[in-house]
Amino acid sequence: MSNPAAVNPKKNQRRCVSCRRTDARESFWRIVRVHPGWQIQLNEGMGRSAYLCPREECLRLAQRKNRLARALKARVDEAVYEQLRSELAKIVKPQASATVSSESSGGPVDDQREHAREN
Repeated sequence: MSNPAAVNPKKNQRRCVSCRRTDARESFWRIVRVHPGWQIQLNEGMGRSAYLCPREECLRLAQRKNRLARALKARVDEAVYEQLRSELAKIVKPQASATVSSESSGGPVDDQREHAREN
């Protein structure tokens, strides 16, 4: 008997409610309407779920067009969007600091160019 995961490699694929991009489940935020209540949580709980790309554009569109609320069939408070924005800031901040540190010195060739511009 064959391995079911080998037959269907896209088993854990999910779709962003905002941009409709499909990717592995781990690359999205999971927003859950917990059963049996109507509480909305991020990345935990059992119940109706919606997936969202961890990108500013997807978050903005999901809020503006009410896509999370429609997918979850429940009202999504502003606090949930604020929590997602803070999670996004945690992701973006380390990437931005890595970019700044890599631009400071590109090695001896860039140092020579800087010296030539100064003279």
